[in-house]
Amino acid sequence: MVQDTTAMTETTAATTPPELEASTRVTEILEAACRVIARDGAHGLHMKAVAREAGVSKALVHYYVQTRQELLRQAMAYADARTQAAVADDLARLADGRARLEHVLVAYATNAPVFSEGHALWNVAWESLKLDDGLAPAVRAGYQRWFDWIASLVDEGKADGSFPPTRETRRSAVELNALVEGLASLVDTGVVEPAEAEALTRAAVADLVAGSRS
Repeated sequence: MVQDTTAMTETTAATTPPELEASTRVTEILEAACRVIARDGAHGLHMKAVAREAGVSKALVHYYVQTRQELLRQAMAYADARTQAAVADDLARLADGRARLEHVLVAYATNAPVFSEGHALWNVAWESLKLDDGLAPAVRAGYQRWFDWIASLVDEGKADGSFPPTRETRRSAVELNALVEGLASLVDTGVVEPAEAEALTRAAVADLVAGSRS
C-alpha cells in the first residue's frame, strides 16, 4: 500500500501547535546566529547571513527578530541558557551552594567543554566591540546574567550555611568573576595549565568560606 505522504505532512502541520512551531523556528534562528558569531565574529552577524545559515528567508528572520542588536542579544542569552541547562543535572546532585558554585567556577576557569561555546561567543563579541560599539548593551546584559548566576549560588550557600552569612553577595560575585575570567584567558593561551587554574579557583572559594575577606 502506497502512503499519501503529502496528506501525512499536511496532517502533521495542521496538528502542530502554532506556539511550538514558532518556538522551534526561533531556536533554529538563534542556533544559526550562534554559529555565525563563532565563525565570523559578532560584527559579521547580519540577518542575511543568519537566514542563509538557518536555511530560511531573511523575511522570516525579521519576522521573529526585529533588529540585528536584538538578534545578538537573544543569541547570547540563548547560548547562556543552554550552558546553564547543560550543567543543571550536575548541580542538582551537589550537596550545597558552595559545591555548586565551585563546580561552575572551576568549569569556567579551566575552559571545560560545557563552557567552550560560550567562551568562543564572548571572545568574538569582545573583539567586535572595537568595530561596533552598538554591541555594548548585549555584552553588558550577558555579563549581568553571569553575575546574577554567581550571586545566586553565593546566596544559596549563605542560606544553607556553606558560606558565611556576612559575606557580601555582589562583591563576592565580582571578585570571583574577575578571577575565573582571567584564568580562562590564561588557560586558553596556554600560559596557565587547567590544573593550576582549578587549584587557584578552589582556593578562592575556600577563602570565601573562611570569610577571610569581608
